[in-house]
Amino acid sequence: MAIGHAAGQVHGAPQFAPLAIPFNNVTCSAPGRYEWVIAVGTNELGRVPIEVVPGLMPGRASGDEQAPSER
Repeated sequence: MAIGHAAGQVHGAPQFAPLAIPFNNVTCSAPGRYEWVIAVGTNELGRVPIEVVPGLMPGRASGDEQAPSER
């Protein structure tokens, strides 16, 4: 097992790991690629790419129903 940057990757290059994080009250029009834009006023500091995939949220019977604790 290898730990660290991938073979051939320049030391210090950014790496990304897939994470599944629910964001309450955030909706996307369709699955696909989006970007979080990080800015202070009109000064853009960076962008974080995200990919929205269809699926069920933990604790929910289906994507549209409320969990019993939310009723």
